[in-house]
This record gives sequence, C-alpha cells and structure tokens, in this order.
Amino acid sequence: IIMCYNSLYRRKRTYSKTMLHKNLDIGNGFVNGNSPKREDVEHGNIPKRESMKQGNTRMKLMDSMRMLFKSKPLQCVAILVISYGVSSCLVEVCWKGQVKKSYTRPNDYSRFMAQFWFWTGIVSMGFMVMGRLVLEKLGYKFAVLFTPVLMIVAGTIFFLVTFFESISQSGEVPYAAYSGGFLVMIAKSAKYAFFDSTKEMMFIPLDDESKGVGKAAIELVAYRMAKSGGSFYLQLVILLWGSVTTGFGIVPIAAAFFLVMVLWSIYAYTAALIMDSHKARNAHEF
Repeated sequence: IIMCYNSLYRRKRTYSKTMLHKNLDIGNGFVNGNSPKREDVEHGNIPKRESMKQGNTRMKLMDSMRMLFKSKPLQCVAILVISYGVSSCLVEVCWKGQVKKSYTRPNDYSRFMAQFWFWTGIVSMGFMVMGRLVLEKLGYKFAVLFTPVLMIVAGTIFFLVTFFESISQSGEVPYAAYSGGFLVMIAKSAKYAFFDSTKEMMFIPLDDESKGVGKAAIELVAYRMAKSGGSFYLQLVILLWGSVTTGFGIVPIAAAFFLVMVLWSIYAYTAALIMDSHKARNAHEF
C-alpha cells in the first residue's frame, strides 16, 4: 500500500511540475507578445524565451585593459591577482619537483601528499577564524599585507634550503619538500582567509557600474595572465636551464618569485592607502 501511494504521489507531483512549467512558458509568451498557438500547446511545443545575445555583453580585451588603466583600485586588484597566480604557479611546480625527487616510490609520495592536504585544511580553518579578527582589530593594511609578507618569509626559507640541498647532494632528510610544503600550505590557507576578502573589499570605493565592469575585466585579463604568465616562465626556465629542481634552475625561479613579491607588496600597500582615504572621506561626509 505504501509503495502504491508513493508511486501515485510521485506521478502527481511530476505532472504538477510539468503543468507549472508549461503555464509559465505560456505566460512568458503572452508577455513578450508571442502568443503560442493552441495546437502547439496541445502537442507540448511551447515556444521558449529567447536568450540574450552574449556577444553584446562580453567585454573585449582592449576595453578591459582600458578599464583597468583608468581606475587605480582596479589596477591594484589586477596586480594582486596576477602576483598571487604567478607566484603560486612558480612555487608549486618547484616544490612538487622536490617532493617527487625525495619520495620516489608512489606510496611514499601519496602518503606525503595526504598529510600535506590534511594539514592544509587544518591551517585554513585556523586562518579563516583569524582573518575576521585581524580585519576588525588590526585593520585592512595588516590584512592585505599579511599574505605577501608571509610568503616572502616562507619563500626565502624554501629557496635557500632547496639551493643548498641541491649543491650538497644531501637527500637523507627532505628539508626542501617540507619547507616547500609549508610555503604552499601558507599560500593556499592565506588566500581563503585574507587574500580573497581584501581583494573584494577593493571594489567598495567604486560605483555600481565600475564594480560590474571591473570584475568582468579582472576575470578576462588578470586571471588569464596569472595562469599563463607563470607557465610561460617555467617553460622558459626549462628550455634554458634544463630543470626546475637543480641549483641552476632554482635561481631564476627564486629571482622571479621575489620580484613578483616586491610588486605585490607595493600594490598591496597602495590598496591599503586607497581604502584608508575612502574610509576617511566617508567619515568626513557623515
């Protein structure tokens, strides 16, 4: 009896949903001035609403670049996004090369990566709790500079350990794998807690139109440049130096990493000044 009741209830519910969608489509047809014919309704051939043409809504590349150059807050957001993407790409490829060199057996490599992702989740949750407190107590400037400064400290340790370990050929303890894992873990955890929130706050000084167009420009230009820029530089290093795990291959990667970090820190400080001026202007108005 229960099975028969459930079957009838499901059929009735499905029929009700179908009729509801048909009525909505018919109503949309009358609203748009396209009245569906009676025979089309009886046979279920209901005309669908015409979708908007995406060609008119998509931003062109030159328009996006022009929008980024005109607005100082959007410039800061673009540089922050590109810097994080390029630095993360450089570090992760170099670190995974060291892990594979230290853990040659598949089981050991899988065990190391499982421990890495476990601790990344723990640290990310801690950073999520700490991120709100930092914004409330220490302000925007400390929060936006937290990620690049911490990555500079961890990156210095990683590249020094990797360079001296490759020169001395001492692989008894994989210090490079551990230090690189700490760097990548910090970068991923800080992104969710500090980087994303401070990046989105940079859209506050903009008007509504600039916010929408600016986010589209960031999606079109900055994210694509971040993904392709780091990959292009790594291919260039492999082409010229042969490997990203040896001492000669680590040096150009470290140089590019610290150059990106300096640029990131400068524009993060600029973003903090913009937010401070916006906050002072709002306080003066009220």
